[in-house]
Amino acid sequence: MVDRSTFFAIQNSYCVDSITEFWNEKISAIIAQLRSKGPVVLGESQSDGRMDSPGFCAQYCTYTAMDNDKEYKGIYKDIGVVHCLDIWHGQQKSCSILLQWDRDICNHFWYCCKIAGTYLEFFDMWVGLLHHVTGEHEWALCACRHGPLVDSREKDWIVKNSPAQQKLREIILDIRWLKNVHLYLPFRSTAELESFHNHILMYASKRHSFSPQRHKAWTLLAGLDYNHHLDRPTKRRQDRSIQFGKTYNKRLRTWRLCIIKVDKDFSYIPELQSTILHPDPQDQKIHAGWESYLVSLPQVLRNSYRSKSAKA
Repeated sequence: MVDRSTFFAIQNSYCVDSITEFWNEKISAIIAQLRSKGPVVLGESQSDGRMDSPGFCAQYCTYTAMDNDKEYKGIYKDIGVVHCLDIWHGQQKSCSILLQWDRDICNHFWYCCKIAGTYLEFFDMWVGLLHHVTGEHEWALCACRHGPLVDSREKDWIVKNSPAQQKLREIILDIRWLKNVHLYLPFRSTAELESFHNHILMYASKRHSFSPQRHKAWTLLAGLDYNHHLDRPTKRRQDRSIQFGKTYNKRLRTWRLCIIKVDKDFSYIPELQSTILHPDPQDQKIHAGWESYLVSLPQVLRNSYRSKSAKA
């Protein structure tokens, strides 16, 4: 049985560098694919940093740039970078008072940022919320864009000029908050990045300490797993209908439907194993690590491996 020290010695000797080499091969193919699209700037991607510890004792920072291959709503200046903020953070200021309407106000904020191309368009749709919450859907200069409303409602309309509407008006027309609205109009969200950072925990938990080389290797393994299974097809039943599941939101205390994807196949693992078991002969570091490991094996296993390597 392999003891703890031997286990980590095997990792450091040949596994870590092989993972890095395998990652470099895969990421080179991705970069070549991105270059074929033309100039690639940070504005077309999501980027964020992640610390390896939730406290003040963090050792490593993993900074991730994720391609956002979707229609970009925004204008570049000389192929420059458009600075924008995560849309999720923008909703917090505007939706923290009226508990009964907070969900609808958040959804309206997202809708305005998605549809509006300029600040004036955003402002016209945004202030319309003051009319909508009172049951007024047409006014002097504009009207609501939603379709017919159902008669049965779970919440009551807010009385016009009531303290609740006055408080809502202070939030919506907050001058300091409106000055930063243009940063949210590109409609960017780091939800997928947060999902990937949570995925890293499966490989490099924050509850354990890693050496720099091993922490990098396990983070790269998480990236290989995420990239390989990113475009998995939707799982379907025998009648070809989409299969759904349900997840529970602890904060909202509600259930929601989610689409189930097919199981992961990890088909890249044999190629990675081949890179580890048959390293580049010119890589002196890996070769030396293998030799030091083989010396620690019984002679029967050592001769068996070397005979297999010679045949390969």
